[in-house]
Amino acid sequence: MSNRSKDQAPLNHDIQLEQKLLHYRSEIKKFQRIIHLQKKKLSSQEEEIEAFKQQSLFNQPMYQQKPPSTYQKPEAMAGIYSFFSYSTFLPVKPSAGSEEPCFINGNFTIRNDSGVPLHDPLICLRFSKPNLANLSGKVNQNKRNYASEHIVADESLQAWSYLPDHSLKKVRETGEFWLRPTIKQLDHQKELVFQQFEILLPYNGSSFSVSINGYIYGLEIPNGRQALNTIICNVT
Repeated sequence: MSNRSKDQAPLNHDIQLEQKLLHYRSEIKKFQRIIHLQKKKLSSQEEEIEAFKQQSLFNQPMYQQKPPSTYQKPEAMAGIYSFFSYSTFLPVKPSAGSEEPCFINGNFTIRNDSGVPLHDPLICLRFSKPNLANLSGKVNQNKRNYASEHIVADESLQAWSYLPDHSLKKVRETGEFWLRPTIKQLDHQKELVFQQFEILLPYNGSSFSVSINGYIYGLEIPNGRQALNTIICNVT
């Protein structure tokens, strides 16, 4: 072997080592990117799981305590029902640029003709369009001012209160108002009324439609029961 070949052999060996090193570094960076992406994906999945858990907790029945001795099967509670009685006042002369709102005034009544009491009743009013959800009425707000949230309290009769986790943010996401009365039991042949509530629907001259459904819950009907009728407001 010539002296030149002898001199090139170590050089070629060094070049090969450097190429292998570059290759390994490239592979390490590739795996680091993969690990980073997998961590981000795992973190995103964990956030989705946590959000799903929170939503599931919100949607679960709130009646985990042991049923009383008077507990009846759901089919025995068919005599418990609810309904709206309301009036809708539309703008007198709807026109583009009009600031006159649509106004709904009404009562939401729960009637118990089941023969047994309904324990721990509560209601849910759900707007089909969450961005239009607003409600004022005789609700105990613990003297908090919700005027800026379009949720106004009338302290003259504090018979109802929002659930502890009530917030405008949640209302804007779900379109739902959850309320419970001060009474803990609705007896047979008795009525419970969320009365004189008001809803204002802004009108800017464009046609719109919104509906409000009502639901009743209780220890005996943990999955809820929809009201017999629905509030519907159509403006064209």
